[in-house]
Amino acid sequence: MEAVNGHQSGSARVRSLAIAAAAAVGVAALIGLGASSGVLPGKRAAAPEETPPPSGLKPAVCALCGIVESIRSVEVYEESGAGGGAADLRNNAENPGAGSPEKNLRKRVVWRVTVRMTDGSYRAISLPSPPVFAVGEKVRVVEGRLVRA
Repeated sequence: MEAVNGHQSGSARVRSLAIAAAAAVGVAALIGLGASSGVLPGKRAAAPEETPPPSGLKPAVCALCGIVESIRSVEVYEESGAGGGAADLRNNAENPGAGSPEKNLRKRVVWRVTVRMTDGSYRAISLPSPPVFAVGEKVRVVEGRLVRA
């Protein structure tokens, strides 16, 4: 008498296990490929410079900011009297008797602060008194004045 049971024969069982294993390997390969190419959410394989900022905006660059490169005092000669206006030390040295007799030269000292801006350009700011900044400090140029950044 032959008994009917719900078991498969040995070769059918092996075949179904092989198909299941092949399917599992295929799914694992697809998941790995998706994760490494950045298709799947979560961790992405993008380089840090390719990753956009979280808000979708470019990082803000301060166009008015820079670093103090140098500080030096400069003598400036001003003319006062009938002609008015500023005179350059070089012009007076080259031509000492030039000018009308009613003009008086007045010497004063200004401080020239050279600032290397974040875009790579340089700005020279003249200050009437010694600056409170040191070389290497971060500053902002606001309306021709220097402010701590």
